[in-house]
Amino acid sequence: EKATREEEKKKKTAAMEQELTLGMLNIMWTTTVVDITVTLHEVVEMVLHDQSIDKDARKRRAYGLKHLGEIFMECKGSPSIGGDAKKLYEEAAFAAMLETIKRKEEAAHAAN
Repeated sequence: EKATREEEKKKKTAAMEQELTLGMLNIMWTTTVVDITVTLHEVVEMVLHDQSIDKDARKRRAYGLKHLGEIFMECKGSPSIGGDAKKLYEEAAFAAMLETIKRKEEAAHAAN
C-alpha cells in the first residue's frame, strides 16, 4: 500500500509540474506577444512619421505596412501550449541568444 501511495504522489507531482510548466510557457508567450506589439507600435510610429522623407514615401510605407498587417492577420493565433511547447520555446530562446551574441560581436568588430 505504501508503494501505491508513493506512485500516486509521484504522478500528482509530475502532473503539477506539467501544469506549472504550461502556465509558465503561457506567461512567457504572452510577455513575448506584448513585447513584440510594443516594439512594432514604436517602429510603425517612427516609419510613418519620418520627416526626413516626403509625404509620398510615407504613404508608400503606410501601404506596405497595411499589406504586411493583412499577411499577419491571415496567420494563426497563438500556438496551443502543449507537448512540444517547451522544446519549441527552448529552441527559440537559444536562437535568440545566438542572434544577440552575433550582433554584439558584429558591433564590437565594427567599432574596432
